[in-house]
Amino acid sequence: MPFADLPHARIHYMLCGDNSLPALVLSTSLGTNFSIWDAQVPEFEKHFRLLRYDMRGHGQSSVPPPPYSVPDLASDLLSLVDSLGIDRFHLCGLSVGGMIGMTLALKSPSRLRKLVLCSTAAKIGTAESWNARIEAVRTQGMKEIARATPPRWFTRNFQNNSPDVIAAVVRSIESLNPDGYIGGCSAVRDFDARATVSEIRVPILVISATHDPAAPPSDGRFLADHIPGARHVDRTMKNRTRFNEPFQDLITRYAWGEVWSRPGLPRKTRSLLTLSMLVALNREPEFRMHLKAALSIGVSRDEVQEVLLQAAVYCGVPAANSAFHAAQEVFERLDAKKSK
Repeated sequence: MPFADLPHARIHYMLCGDNSLPALVLSTSLGTNFSIWDAQVPEFEKHFRLLRYDMRGHGQSSVPPPPYSVPDLASDLLSLVDSLGIDRFHLCGLSVGGMIGMTLALKSPSRLRKLVLCSTAAKIGTAESWNARIEAVRTQGMKEIARATPPRWFTRNFQNNSPDVIAAVVRSIESLNPDGYIGGCSAVRDFDARATVSEIRVPILVISATHDPAAPPSDGRFLADHIPGARHVDRTMKNRTRFNEPFQDLITRYAWGEVWSRPGLPRKTRSLLTLSMLVALNREPEFRMHLKAALSIGVSRDEVQEVLLQAAVYCGVPAANSAFHAAQEVFERLDAKKSK
């Protein structure tokens, strides 16, 4: 297995796949190593050049003295891809890996093609809860943390039906270097992007797990609501069935994944065009959804007003009247949230 000697850590990694394909980096969660992605590798390799790595303090990577910070971890990742000659890449970040992704999206957006934020949040836990966990590891080692992990990570049904997986996870966490785990805890403890995620301009998909107690769907919805143009799987896929699955896959890959991220038109222009088409088609629920997204990326209320006035001429007064009413309700709800 290869290692990269970086300025502040020695990072264990695995790079595989066709060099002609776009690069996808998989960033792991606290307490894991890159083998957590093993099940996804065969499918991902069909579409990407795949880079997995052990975060500092984890797996076979070196263990610098704690504390760590998320900017430290993001710097490690940039140094790693630089050492491998990878310029721009897709990133899927799980938990603290998602925090690394948010940091790169804010500080080095030109390096990211698209970002998947998986089971993560702008803020996870409290300083008190993380300090208590750090102290427990300092005094008791990793065994108690390993024992308490499965109920946080897996549903009861999964635990009952997959005992081999659970046992492997427990063994993996027990084997962690306590200093590395403490360093990761301090990074998550000190990360808070609630006030800054709205500045992200990278195409983003947010994935939430219904039964995740650490980063529940409400945290994913916060990210999707505050990051301009972000999509949330828990919300957008809630009506997915075997019958409509091909259609859902189509709009996910081509509408959201391809058309909205094309460089030919500015994002604001695409939003205004979409609003006008939804008025013409009298699609009020979609109009409300896209209006909120448009406002989050900088479309002004005056610009919305101009679109609706134009629509009154070319789409008809009744359609524009309905859209004005829907827009006013959206504005009032947003204003009420801000005043709280």
